[in-house]
Amino acid sequence: MDIQLPIKAHSNNLLLTQENDVWAYYSIAPANVSRHNPLKRAEANEQTAELLKSLAGYTEIELFGYPENLNMRSKVKKMSTMFAKDSEEIAEHYMENMVSILEAENGLIYQSAYVLGVKLADGSQTDGLVKAVKLAGKKVTIQLMGMLGYELEDVDELFQQVKNIEQDLFTLISTYSGTRLKDREMIYLVRQQFIRNQIHEIENENQYPSVLEASSAVIDSGSFKKTNGETVNGLLKIESETGSSYLKILPVYDLPVDMTGIDLFRFAEEQRFPVEFRMKIRYGNSTRTGLKLHFIEGKLQEEEKNAYTHGDELSKKNIRHQFLAKTLRDEDEDNEPLLEYLGCFIIYGKTPEETLERSQGLEKILKGVKVSRATADQMRLFYQLLLGKSLEERNWINYSNAESVGESAFATAEFLGMQSGFYIGRIDNVGATQKNQTVQDLVLYSSRYVWLNPLAIAEGIAGALYDTPHIAITGKSGKGKTFLAGLLFLYSQFLDVQTLFIDPKGEKRKAFEDVMNDPYYQHNYPLFCDMLKRFHYVTLNAEDERNFGVLDPFVFQTRKEEILTTVDDMLKELLPELTGHEEAKVSNAITRACEEVFALKQKGNQVGAFMVVEQLAQDEDEIIKEYGTYLFNQIRSTNMRLAFSYGENKGLDFSQRVSILEIQDLKLPDKDTQSLTKEDKRSLALMIALSRFCVKFGSRDKNQNTSIFFTEAWTLSKSQNGSALIEEMGRIGRSYKNQMVLDTQFVHDILSEDGTGNFGLLFCFDEETDRENILRLLGLEVNQMNLDEMKHMIKGQCWFRDTNGEVGKLNVHCPFEEIVEALKTVNKTVLSEIEEMNTSSV
Repeated sequence: MDIQLPIKAHSNNLLLTQENDVWAYYSIAPANVSRHNPLKRAEANEQTAELLKSLAGYTEIELFGYPENLNMRSKVKKMSTMFAKDSEEIAEHYMENMVSILEAENGLIYQSAYVLGVKLADGSQTDGLVKAVKLAGKKVTIQLMGMLGYELEDVDELFQQVKNIEQDLFTLISTYSGTRLKDREMIYLVRQQFIRNQIHEIENENQYPSVLEASSAVIDSGSFKKTNGETVNGLLKIESETGSSYLKILPVYDLPVDMTGIDLFRFAEEQRFPVEFRMKIRYGNSTRTGLKLHFIEGKLQEEEKNAYTHGDELSKKNIRHQFLAKTLRDEDEDNEPLLEYLGCFIIYGKTPEETLERSQGLEKILKGVKVSRATADQMRLFYQLLLGKSLEERNWINYSNAESVGESAFATAEFLGMQSGFYIGRIDNVGATQKNQTVQDLVLYSSRYVWLNPLAIAEGIAGALYDTPHIAITGKSGKGKTFLAGLLFLYSQFLDVQTLFIDPKGEKRKAFEDVMNDPYYQHNYPLFCDMLKRFHYVTLNAEDERNFGVLDPFVFQTRKEEILTTVDDMLKELLPELTGHEEAKVSNAITRACEEVFALKQKGNQVGAFMVVEQLAQDEDEIIKEYGTYLFNQIRSTNMRLAFSYGENKGLDFSQRVSILEIQDLKLPDKDTQSLTKEDKRSLALMIALSRFCVKFGSRDKNQNTSIFFTEAWTLSKSQNGSALIEEMGRIGRSYKNQMVLDTQFVHDILSEDGTGNFGLLFCFDEETDRENILRLLGLEVNQMNLDEMKHMIKGQCWFRDTNGEVGKLNVHCPFEEIVEALKTVNKTVLSEIEEMNTSSV
């Protein structure tokens, strides 16, 4: 089919049309507005209304939001420079498969982007300019099946004539987060209309020498066959060099009088598949608007008269439209701008049936808004919605004021995470709406992907609100925080970073061994199994004399102050509660003994922390001797020998790239207990030693990227010195390339003395006793809506605060079955399966 494209030429963000109109186009940075923040949402809509009023001096504008290609394949190529040498093959494998899996779902991996177009001057205004550059009367007809070349002379001179007008406009739009489209961006934006939902790389599609050639495609509006042989009408098929795709355009023809909450652009963004929403807007003049209102009022009065004659009640639609007509009449008299507009949803699909199914599904869930299927008008609407095309459509025209159109939520979106990295899940669209729904079910309702690159955070992100590289994962056990911590750990191993995973109870090693030794996973996922085998697993067994002292501060630390502090903290953790006099006496004795042992170390002698305990047990003071003997007995035949020795063994090895450290038979205190047993105290003392070891690990080399995953960190809150240790571990990330990922239960476990914390990223799973504190930490309003939102969070859902301070609800998701299996923390039993069967029938 031959159609005349609207565009002749372009220069940066300016387009010249066949009618010699000049349009200017701007990218509008969307306000990041969570659905959990209604106040910010209302403020964004008010800003849009102000912008629309400010543009009333121009005759036409267009607003559109579209699924912008995230260009993930190109980003993956660039990210490969961050891969570790020993993990390049598996990293490339997973990154490529990650992109392929997501592309197979929806076609394009995308996020919402917004553009504003303004007609600077129409053909009549530029007539003198056109004649001056000898362009008058020239027309170009473009055949979409094969572009015809055309050379325009002196186009730059024409664009130069409108430069001052455009500068004034840009000054205004820049106050609304608008930026001019650059030359290649303009070409790509034109090209995007002809490769919708076709997989491509931006670098290959923005290189056309002109916007005319960028419009190359075949558009078919015929009948299409479904896989079952049925015929589908009312669709468009686009074929280009990048592939083929299908479209359905649904024009809006009826809207409620009160547009509050009718977020047309946001509605398009929140769909689980790619959807555009476009508005072509014309500012009404008094004469045309007055005539149209007169016609509408007359028609409504006639309907009212007929209803009265037949004894019928006036329809709600008639009442709404009468109210709207009166409002517009009043505003017209007050010189408020009145808007005539065409609004259309554009639905993408890979096949005719997918496109039809999506468009019908969208129709059903629209609330208060009616759309037409426009079966016979798809090609005409496609042409009407092209860039640079003035509003000529007579059907489906709506009339409104700036405030109502502002309620369409133009240039608002919800973003979380980063623009590249590893896929970790999706922004939640609906929440759990029925029993037994899983996160895997909810993931299907959203296409707003969340990406994260841990190494980029550790090295600092320009403009980020939080410059600390650390990550905190909080929440009740069984909610999914251990899975998320494990997922981040496995993805991090693809990167050039040295990692230490502190797994006190040894769950990770067992789960990884189950997978790497399973014939099914060995056969189907050999790269993954090989990676798990390369990890350095360290099990500290206090019954093995070779492990004595591997966590001894005199062995792995060098500075006197660090050694004395660690030994003092551990010993005080082991001691029973002391009186004020006793505490001072014992504390002084511990310091004195530590200094004496350290003096021996400086002379080259082999020393260890057990020598401090022996000195206390041999002290002349009976009180000190008594407590020394108590400590000696607490340590000599227990797992405390891992941290107290005579220096007979070397400390833990720092050289391995990935180490997973566990302590055999370590029993952690019960989370809810207030009274600690002797065994609990020994466990806490070992956790202190582990924490100090982590500080040393992360602060050895300022040029080496290091990462520490510390699970069960809630135990440190049980210790007198635990919270201070968390803060100390957090501080080293600011001066070294160190990142800490902390897995704990309550948000107060991660707060620093000033009440803020050292964590740039927060993942907060539900903890029913901590909900208000979680909301406050995240900066969310403590209201019933947000409390209820947390109450209904299921396993795998959490609040996520990214480095920009944006907060939203995340559905954690991993598309790889072998990784999911390796991160399982609970094996289903027959009883649990029966319970699920019973509840699913309710």
